[in-house]
Amino acid sequence: MLLSFSKFRGLTSAALATVAGLAFLLDPHPASAIQLTTGDIGSSFTVIFNGQADIRNTLTTVPGLTSKITYTVTGFSFDAGTNVTSLLLTGLLENTSTIASRVSGVAFDTDPDIIQDKNAPPSQLSTVSGVFTNLNILGIYPNGIGTVDLCASNSNGNGCSGNGGVTDGQSGSFVLDLKYLGNISSVSLDNFLVRYQSFNFRGASSGTGTGTPGPLVPNPDPVVPEPSPLFPTLALGLCLGGAMLFRRTV
Repeated sequence: MLLSFSKFRGLTSAALATVAGLAFLLDPHPASAIQLTTGDIGSSFTVIFNGQADIRNTLTTVPGLTSKITYTVTGFSFDAGTNVTSLLLTGLLENTSTIASRVSGVAFDTDPDIIQDKNAPPSQLSTVSGVFTNLNILGIYPNGIGTVDLCASNSNGNGCSGNGGVTDGQSGSFVLDLKYLGNISSVSLDNFLVRYQSFNFRGASSGTGTGTPGPLVPNPDPVVPEPSPLFPTLALGLCLGGAMLFRRTV
């Protein structure tokens, strides 16, 4: 949303600050959000994460603790029978840390919300598979982050961490199948996070990472429809017809 502040030249600085704050609140998506539509199948974006730990009640950057995830949109479709839209995201997680560590979970927020009723029919339940097997809705991240819309890990706990994951220097893939109620054509994702464990920094062995997504990169290999089997037949017919017409005119 763009506002022209030339219209407010007579206002005090406090009033201008209020106007700017209102403009921010009126914008439904933060600047770091990724907007996905049904036309983005095959597109991808990459999030690079730092690493932080709570050291004596102070959030401290852990040197050498880093990771990145490349998310690819592999599906975006609506099922009229169940009234559910499914967004498929394939994530390639790389633990790029230069210290011994393990990425034990990933998380982000989504707008609109996915279906949050855990007792909903299976066709309406979001899932994760691959290096992570449990999808927790409204999980809790430490280090002052708080509630996240969804987090994937290998534990049923609200802490969004657990066994397994990806160790330093390694990579692994996971697939998120996110379910939205109704016919949804656009989804916004933001607040991208990871959980770290199994490192050692000044007495801390568990931490978090935040990251800002890069631009959405279109599918480099769009699907080109194969020519119809009727095309060669039609082409041959046109050639023969042209040859016959040429003979008659000679």
